[in-house]
Amino acid sequence: MAGGGKVFVAGDDRIVVADADGTLNGAVTGLSGALGLAITPDGTRLYAALRGSNEVAEINAADLTVTRRFNLAEYPCPTNLALSGNHLWVGYGYDYWDGVSSVSTRSHLHHGRC
Repeated sequence: MAGGGKVFVAGDDRIVVADADGTLNGAVTGLSGALGLAITPDGTRLYAALRGSNEVAEINAADLTVTRRFNLAEYPCPTNLALSGNHLWVGYGYDYWDGVSSVSTRSHLHHGRC
């Protein structure tokens, strides 16, 4: 995932961050099963699907701190993310895709099932 002049690569327990030239310049660590990523159009917030903890983490892209976590216990194994306006769509499931939930980046969890 690229945005804000940075490249973000999910790698299980961390997200590695590099500049546009590929020079490593940081990481977000202590994540559980980081997989899918999405970034806001202005490049200020990064979202990571955490398959191991059934959460989505919101990360400040400037200082690489986790600012909040969305609990998805009812929708296990989040894998894919897509950001649309104030909604972050989360594809989840174990071996196969089981459904989709929507996290409002302004407030709380909304959900639906396909």
